[in-house]
Amino acid sequence: MRGEVQRYIDEHADEMVQFLQRMIRARSVNRSLSSGFWLGTEANVAEIIIPELKSIGFEVKVFELEEGRPNIVARLRGKRGKPRLLINSHLDTVPVDDTDLPRWRFNPFSAELAEGHIWGRGACDHKSMGAAIIWAARALKASAIELEGGPDRSPGLG
Repeated sequence: MRGEVQRYIDEHADEMVQFLQRMIRARSVNRSLSSGFWLGTEANVAEIIIPELKSIGFEVKVFELEEGRPNIVARLRGKRGKPRLLINSHLDTVPVDDTDLPRWRFNPFSAELAEGHIWGRGACDHKSMGAAIIWAARALKASAIELEGGPDRSPGLG
C-alpha cells in the first residue's frame, strides 16, 4: 500500500509542484490583517482547489460567511463509519507591504521554484498543507486505496 502511494507521488511530483504554484500565485491576502494594501481574496484559491477536490471524488460544500472568504468543507466517504480522519488547512495569507518587499528574494506571489524550494507567500503557511492534503487524497485514490472510515464532521479548507 505505502509503496503504491509513494510511487504515485514520485511519478506526479511535477504536477504537485505546479498545483502548489498555482495556489501561491492566487493572491489570497487576509484583508482583515492589512492596513490598506492587499490583493485578492481566499476565493481565488478556492476556485483552484474546488475542481481538484471534486475530481478526486470529494463531496464539496462552500460556506461564505464573509464576501470573498469562502470556507470549503470537503468529504471523502470511506467504506465504514469508523475510524475517521479530520484534516484542516486555511487559504489566506498575511499581507505583503512595501517594507516586506525588499526582504523577499523573489516576488511573494511568483511561486518561483529555485534551489529545491518554492518561494512565495503561503509556501510554508499554509497553502502547502492544503496542496499536500489534496495530493495525498489523489494518491490514495489512484492507488485504489479506500479509507475505512468516513468523517462525521467533514474536513475543511478555509
